[in-house]
Amino acid sequence: MLNGGTGLFGALYLRISRAKGENEDTLQNHRELMQEFCREHGYTFEIYEEIVSGGKHQLEARPQLQKLIHNIESI
Repeated sequence: MLNGGTGLFGALYLRISRAKGENEDTLQNHRELMQEFCREHGYTFEIYEEIVSGGKHQLEARPQLQKLIHNIESI
């Protein structure tokens, strides 16, 4: 999802781990803080977020991170 700005671009990667007991409120709080920062500083941004089950540290288990990396490499 792209959000408006003034020429600067940022990527917001949000991830929580169920294994660490984090919940979706944590994800929501981080999303709101990061979006507010980007808007205040004129960034256009895209959000990548996922909830990872315990022990999935491999890149293959994180499709949104893969998408972010692909998009960066495509620039």
